[in-house]
This record gives sequence, structure tokens and C-alpha cells, in this order.
Amino acid sequence: MDEIVAGERNLLTSHWWALAIRGVLAIALGLLALVWQGLFAEAVILVFGVYFLVQGLFTLFSAADLRREPQRGSLVFHGLIGVGVGLALLLLPGVFAVIVIWVIAFWTLVTGILEIGAALNLPAGAAGKWLFSLSGVFSIVIGIVLLAHPGAGILAVLWLIGIYAILAGVTMLGLALHLRRLSR
Repeated sequence: MDEIVAGERNLLTSHWWALAIRGVLAIALGLLALVWQGLFAEAVILVFGVYFLVQGLFTLFSAADLRREPQRGSLVFHGLIGVGVGLALLLLPGVFAVIVIWVIAFWTLVTGILEIGAALNLPAGAAGKWLFSLSGVFSIVIGIVLLAHPGAGILAVLWLIGIYAILAGVTMLGLALHLRRLSR
């Protein structure tokens, strides 16, 4: 059992910085959504396209290092979806202008489910397990709210997205800092 925990700790701690970058990007995205709503509303598709693309690439990068781990498949799936959604939003913004809220809602649901699944796969007592779970719960709640009220207006949705991105970013950054301390 100690070997499993040590192995998980090595895998998680070796990529703490990638999680920290994702957290900082999410916080920045949330602040943009709250502070510059007019500008952000016009650029929301492009901003989310870049965000999903970068998040997907970082997830794929992390998965590349987990060749023999059981959670590698879900990370690859999550990364490929992120890259695909990001590219679609960047290359076809007109098509997605109408459905961007639905894309974001489904993305947050998938992200939340995968984060909770990853947390459940960690050994009992693993560092940061509760932060992964909390981030997953935030994602699912926001996804459900967006699906239930897609016509609530872009400004109301931007507030939800901004708050969600900040909370998710803070939890990712907190976990990354905790993993960094463990790596020393």
C-alpha cells in the first residue's frame, strides 16, 4: 500500500506546476469575466477557445507521463475533448456564438465528473483528494445551473462563469502548492 501512495505522490507532485498554471489561467479568466464584462462578452468565444485548448494540451501533457497508470485514459479523453472544443471555438466562432453557453455547461459537467472520478481513484488519505473533489462539485453545480437557465442572459452567465473560474482556479492552485510542498 505504501508503494501505491508513494507512486501516486510522485506522479502528482512531479506535475504540480502544470496544475498551478491551470489554476492561474482559471483565476485570470474569472477576473476578466467579472471586471470587463462588455469586452469579455464580445470575446467570450475566443477566450474560452484559448482556455479549453491550453487546458486540454496541459492535460494531454500530464497524461503522456502516465503511460502505465489506470487514470491515463480519462486524462487523455479529457485532454482531447479540451483541444477539440478549443479548436472548434477558435476556428468556427460564428457557429458557436449561439451555443457557447451549452458548450461551457457540458464542459463543466464533464470536467466535474472527471475530477471527482480522479479524486475517487486516489488512495485513501492521498494529498489534495478533497480539493479535487471540491473542484469537481463546483464544476457540476455550475454546469447544471447553466443547463437549467441558458437564456438567463450573457451578463448573468458571465458572473457565474467568473465566480466558477476563480473558485476552480483557487482550488487547483491550492492543490498545486500542496503538491509542491510534498515534492520537496
